[in-house]
Amino acid sequence: LALAKASLEQCVHGHDGCQQRAAQHSKATAPRRLIDCTNPLRPRIIAAKGTHRIYVALSYVSGGEDQPYRLSKANISSYIRRGIDPETLPQTIRDAIHVTHTLGITYLWVDGLCIIQDSQKDKRRELASMRDIYRHAYLTIDAASARKVTDGFLQNRPLYDDPELALPFPNLRGSGEQAEIGTLYISCSIKRPHRAVSNLTDRRRGYTGRRAWCLQETLLSTRCLVFSDLTVHLRCQTTSQNVGGAPHTHSLDVPRLPDAVFLRQPRIKRYSDEWTEIRQIWSKIVREYSRRSLSCPSDKLVACAALAETFAFALGSCYVAGLWDDGFIFHDLLWQVTSWSPRPVAYRAPSWSWASVDGEVSMLIDYLDPSLEALAEVIDCRVTAQSKKFPFGPVSDGSLILRGRLYAC
Repeated sequence: LALAKASLEQCVHGHDGCQQRAAQHSKATAPRRLIDCTNPLRPRIIAAKGTHRIYVALSYVSGGEDQPYRLSKANISSYIRRGIDPETLPQTIRDAIHVTHTLGITYLWVDGLCIIQDSQKDKRRELASMRDIYRHAYLTIDAASARKVTDGFLQNRPLYDDPELALPFPNLRGSGEQAEIGTLYISCSIKRPHRAVSNLTDRRRGYTGRRAWCLQETLLSTRCLVFSDLTVHLRCQTTSQNVGGAPHTHSLDVPRLPDAVFLRQPRIKRYSDEWTEIRQIWSKIVREYSRRSLSCPSDKLVACAALAETFAFALGSCYVAGLWDDGFIFHDLLWQVTSWSPRPVAYRAPSWSWASVDGEVSMLIDYLDPSLEALAEVIDCRVTAQSKKFPFGPVSDGSLILRGRLYAC
């Protein structure tokens, strides 16, 4: 964690791009609630709405585990006044509290402890704020190596392959006293390349790399400290690097979002090269998002709503259930599933939206070409949001009316 803290300091004070992005949100207010980690042995919930706080956010996989510790109407008063017994918390959250405190940061945001889980009103309000929660966080901890919330992510990393030599790694700094702080393993080559190649992609992506909710948490964050299965990795707007120079990389198949997306009031000229670049990134996000898992299928439009809101500000386009009603909506309509699966029984999006199906989705045309002539005209395209306070979230219905010639197949 000392190495991780040094890497963070380098990002905060040495990366011009990250400094400029942070300056955009220097006066942003904190989430409604935060966890005060001043005393890791007795963390407590505080009300932070309307204040400016430096805080860390956690991105993790719950893994379908029971959550008796979660914030509720019954325990919120106790969590604020008396604090929380760490022994009642799962290991991943305890690890996040430890990392936050060790990095010298006071506050932590975790959905299960900062959103009242048995209040639909509080859930809707906080889910509509996800965009700001993650983009205003000083750092997001990505618990990529934890398969479920009870696993934790600070365990020793397994060796990538059988080493040929193991050497003690001493600490040579200080007053001359040597203290062993680890072991250095040396291997001349990977002995089982077929096994390594087949497992490496999944190990690099981690468990959060397979969860749909975690995609927007990663992309919207100013910087992420990824505790993957192989190494600890820092990803920011400027660079991606392994803490301590470890050889393995953390894999994410979606590029960083352009800096313009994070401006408070983006002024991007429609159909300019910059606008087109941002528009095309959305197609890559759809493919990556759709291949990930959702424990609750009805969250299909909810778990990407923060990203949709961010893109809506940048593009100045109307968002309709995963698509954009602008000059390139026909591009969005040309989606296909990579492998067939039956449509969900419960309604969650109109049939012309990729959000209406399960499984990985790709676009038939992966670039925007203004010279392509549309053979139909959009007369009307609209959806009805389930909540006016959550316009980028779930929809109750939708319609698309086209006018065009019919051609024989």
